[in-house]
Amino acid sequence: MVKNLSKISFVIAFVLLVLVQAVGGQSLYEVEIDSRNEAIDLNKTAKKNLEEGSVNNAFDELLHSLSIDSLLRETYLLIYQAWLKDKSYTDTVVCAMDKGKRIFTDDDELCFYRAEIYRHKYQLPEAVLEYTNATNYAKRNGEDFYLVHYYYLNRGNCFFQMEMYDGAIADYNYALKLKSDFAAALNNRAMCYYMQGRKEEACNDWKQALLLGYNLSEKYLNEYCK
Repeated sequence: MVKNLSKISFVIAFVLLVLVQAVGGQSLYEVEIDSRNEAIDLNKTAKKNLEEGSVNNAFDELLHSLSIDSLLRETYLLIYQAWLKDKSYTDTVVCAMDKGKRIFTDDDELCFYRAEIYRHKYQLPEAVLEYTNATNYAKRNGEDFYLVHYYYLNRGNCFFQMEMYDGAIADYNYALKLKSDFAAALNNRAMCYYMQGRKEEACNDWKQALLLGYNLSEKYLNEYCK
C-alpha cells in the first residue's frame, strides 16, 4: 500500500487529439492542450509583429510555435507570409514547409507556397512538381479557392522559363478557364505565342490584356505588333 500520497507529485498531461487528412485515409496525432494554447498565443504575437514590420521577432515566435506544435496549420501560413517580407530565411522556411507537407499531405495551398519558394530559388523542376501537386489536390479539394488560377499561371511561367511553350500555353488556358479576365495569363500566353512565331495571336492577347488594365502589355504591343 502506498502511504503519504501528499508527498507524491502527480503530473497529468491533457491531450488534444488532432485529426489530419492524409492521402488514402486519416491520421490521428496527439498534441498537449498546453502546447496548442502556447502555439496559438505565439502565432498571435507573430502576426502582430508581422503587421508592425518586426519580421525577425515574428520568425523566432513562429519557429518556436512550430517546435512545440507542428500540427497547427496557421503556423505554416504565417511562416510563408513572413518569408514574403524577408527572403533571407528561405532555407529555414523550406525546412518548415517540408514538415507541413508531411502532415498536411493533400493541402493544395501549402504545395503552392512551396512551389513559390522553389521558383524564387530558380529550382524550376522542383517548383513545377509542387505546382502540379497543388493543381491535383485542388481538383479534389475544390477549384473555387481564390488562389487556384495562380497555380496554373505560375507553373506556366516556369514552363516559359524552361522554353516549354506548349505546356505554358496549356496552363495559361486553364488559368483563363478559371478566371476569364485574368490579364496576366493573357499577357504571358501572348509571349508564348510570339516565341512560337504566332504573332497575330500574340498581339490579340496583348490587346485584350491591355483592355483589362494590364499596362505592361502596351510595351509589347508597341514593340512587336506594329
